[in-house]
Amino acid sequence: MASLQAGCAAMPWPNSAPRISIDNRSGRTLNALEISGQGFRQFLGRLGPAERRSLQVRPSGESGVRLRFRAGRRWIDTGEQGYIEPRGGYLLDLTVTPALTVRVDGRLRNY
Repeated sequence: MASLQAGCAAMPWPNSAPRISIDNRSGRTLNALEISGQGFRQFLGRLGPAERRSLQVRPSGESGVRLRFRAGRRWIDTGEQGYIEPRGGYLLDLTVTPALTVRVDGRLRNY
């Protein structure tokens, strides 16, 4: 039993908070970048062309993810996209495209 508990302790995925990556493939600098969802909001500031940033968020329940940013003089608000839960090893990749749309790819960590 002790080895089973030790093995579970070494695999934190089922209880880990969601991890989100934002990849700027727009060719433009994204300013005033903010990510939010149910129970969380985080200001990320600036993300240059071809830059990528990863972060962990702590939603208060089932949630989508919303990005807001300024590119040049345009404000972009994606509305909620994707799906995450507070635990369970969710991974969400957000890619800002040259058209300033956001492509979302979500998955669970492999157990």
